[in-house]
Amino acid sequence: MSRARSFLTGAAADAPSLYCSRVRMIDENGAEIGLTPIHKKHPHFRNALVQNIAIGNTVAFNEKTRRLLMQAGADANAAVHDWWIYLVTTAVGGRVFYDPFPSVDYRIHGGNLIGANNSRVRKAQMLLNRFKGWSDLNVRALERIESVMLAENRATFELFRRSRTLSLLPRLYGLLRCGVYRDAILDNVGLLAAALAGKI
Repeated sequence: MSRARSFLTGAAADAPSLYCSRVRMIDENGAEIGLTPIHKKHPHFRNALVQNIAIGNTVAFNEKTRRLLMQAGADANAAVHDWWIYLVTTAVGGRVFYDPFPSVDYRIHGGNLIGANNSRVRKAQMLLNRFKGWSDLNVRALERIESVMLAENRATFELFRRSRTLSLLPRLYGLLRCGVYRDAILDNVGLLAAALAGKI
């Protein structure tokens, strides 16, 4: 993890910082079967609210981030631990470096709960079937650190939280105003479909 160490060493010590990267997917025999998608958009809280780009086995963070996670509490029940770290770091305006270099192998097998299939169909199914429950968990967990969020992110969070409970047109308008986004165009189409279905 020399690349992670290099980023964290160069990051300001007084700000929460998070390193994460792309991974090389391998099968049960160690043969490469592909790479995870490259995230091209800038990591931001508006992205973190609706997408996780931090793959757990690539994550490294500094002491400021650790203290922030401790402040939120070990019992914070967010959807996924790596997503939670991305949410917390961006919520307070910390630095996130997404490394496009795949420095970690990620073994894919039939028992994978997450990451076993990167197909658009599976992502669309996830948005429609599981995303609302995950968002419910993340919203409740984020309320623990709402007081230390950047003012801009606190406003975004409040609008996102409120919009999710509204009827169709106010919900769509609110989500548009808060500016949440996923990385790929088709993923944003899926996000829109989830919003239309009240599954966000």
